[in-house]
Amino acid sequence: MAYTYDLNSTHGFVLIRNASSKWTGADMLQSAEEVVTDDEFDSGYDWIYDLRLIHSTVISVVELEQILKRFRTFRDRGLVDDDQSSVFVGTDDDLQHAATLLQKRSEQPGHRFAVVETLDDARRQLGIDASATEIGLAE
Repeated sequence: MAYTYDLNSTHGFVLIRNASSKWTGADMLQSAEEVVTDDEFDSGYDWIYDLRLIHSTVISVVELEQILKRFRTFRDRGLVDDDQSSVFVGTDDDLQHAATLLQKRSEQPGHRFAVVETLDDARRQLGIDASATEIGLAE
């Protein structure tokens, strides 16, 4: 497993952190499946992907389509709400490109999908007033 995740019920988000220097489409698919099947997960949670430590993002076009299809299925089954947001945190160029493609192909409004550089930016993007440290998003 190349990631860990934590559910924050107080502020309504799931934080997925990479556990290696590489992030793949398989990691994203596996983490999404694991998160939505967690009994503590709520469909209204926003998603934060903390990918600040990656040096390589490898998501093929096929995996990109699989990810989008998986999240559409989650929405259709009521596992993920239509108005949840996804925030990718990192500066790797490949991550920036992959996240931008995901946003464009997802047909989600821009305010529901963002790529930011810091966890504090992620907190602000989601409109969370508490400090990043208070909610477990310490840099």
